[in-house]
Amino acid sequence: MRPQALRLSLVVLFLLGLALPASARAQDLSTNEPLRAATPASTDPLAARFGGTRTSFEQTYGEPAKADAGDYPRGDDYRIDGYKRVSAFYDANRIVHLTLTAPTSDFWTTAQADDAVAAFLPTDAKLGKPVKTADEEPLIHATSKTLAKQVDQDAYDTYKAKGKPGDLSITYQLDKRKRVKAIDVELGRVASSSQNDANAEKIYLKALRQQYDTLTASMGQFDQTLQGMNNGTIDNQTAVQTLFGIWVTWRQADADAKGLKPPASQQDTQNLYVQLTGLLAGAADDFQNGLLNGDNSLLQSGNDKYKQAVILVVLVGSTLSAAGV
Repeated sequence: MRPQALRLSLVVLFLLGLALPASARAQDLSTNEPLRAATPASTDPLAARFGGTRTSFEQTYGEPAKADAGDYPRGDDYRIDGYKRVSAFYDANRIVHLTLTAPTSDFWTTAQADDAVAAFLPTDAKLGKPVKTADEEPLIHATSKTLAKQVDQDAYDTYKAKGKPGDLSITYQLDKRKRVKAIDVELGRVASSSQNDANAEKIYLKALRQQYDTLTASMGQFDQTLQGMNNGTIDNQTAVQTLFGIWVTWRQADADAKGLKPPASQQDTQNLYVQLTGLLAGAADDFQNGLLNGDNSLLQSGNDKYKQAVILVVLVGSTLSAAGV
């Protein structure tokens, strides 16, 4: 065959080869056997990822190096390239908690951590904007429709996960140099620092309101007792016994006020309230000692402190009302 004809034949064969089905073209020339096609990517958004089955995870990453799951959230440990350890905790054969630990010698930057965790999140996960936990660590909330279909509310309740099925949270654990040493992926919505502050604020204001109501009720009783003494509707012995009881309440209120733990956002309110209870506790001491010792100067001092306390009562009450408590 002439060289030109040979070249033409090769071109024709090449074109025919392109037209043949892939199964006919993919031949191992040494064995004449079809080549094994690459395993197609799974269409399951959870396969070998958070919310996925143990089977899919171990088909991708192999058997666990340490199959000894402890109490939630510590699960089976897997050795995966690029990670010191990957711990997967299963519930009903599905991953409900993942911990990705960075190599000890090379902790991750935030950008590297983003890449490290991406391979383990549901492919249909929608990520929110990064926020921070109460410990000032990066936190991302996410949702996955497929996760919602596969992990039900019972699982969320079992692990005390807030939110609804489909919700998940990604938290970056930081070292002292703000490098990412580990990543937790878990069910639900982990509280952010702002949410924690809001909860702490609500708890504090509720406790303050209870103490405040007890205190103002005692102040009302104090005023009524003095009026009763003046107009003769309450005898002196009964009045004195009532007053001594009220003064005990004021001293206790001051001790209780100092035991409150306000969040930073409510420190001014706390300072105002402690100033109020301090005045009343001081007034109680002055009134009682003045009465027992017949010391008018102490009685006058107690009266002055009480008048100042009345002003602060209005200010604290306005603060509580404005907060909706």
